[in-house]
Amino acid sequence: FLMTVHQIVEWIPERIFAFSLAIAGNFEDALQSWREYTENTTYGGSQKLFIMSAAGALGVRLVGVSAGYDNEKKIKNFVGVGSNPDSQTLIRLGHLISRVLFIWIGLIGGFAIFSVFG
Repeated sequence: FLMTVHQIVEWIPERIFAFSLAIAGNFEDALQSWREYTENTTYGGSQKLFIMSAAGALGVRLVGVSAGYDNEKKIKNFVGVGSNPDSQTLIRLGHLISRVLFIWIGLIGGFAIFSVFG
């Protein structure tokens, strides 16, 4: 029961963040990674959606084990599009998250200014 409530509560925020990553990075590749991950998810939710979206936005491919809520492990060859991560990927990830932060600060600031002066 609690896992179902958790999935419902996290559904909107994780999709907003994943979409923000797509806007700040490579939009097409982020949505492609998002689509591939949701098609391969067995339980209907997607707890790692923002990771897949970030990988697509950065244009990297992730390799490894994917585990769901039921601890059912599936080994996949790769998830995402693009090349393998290199030493600059973490720096680019920091820049991507900074761009997302600036987008949201600008959006919230714009709404605040328009609500005061509009």
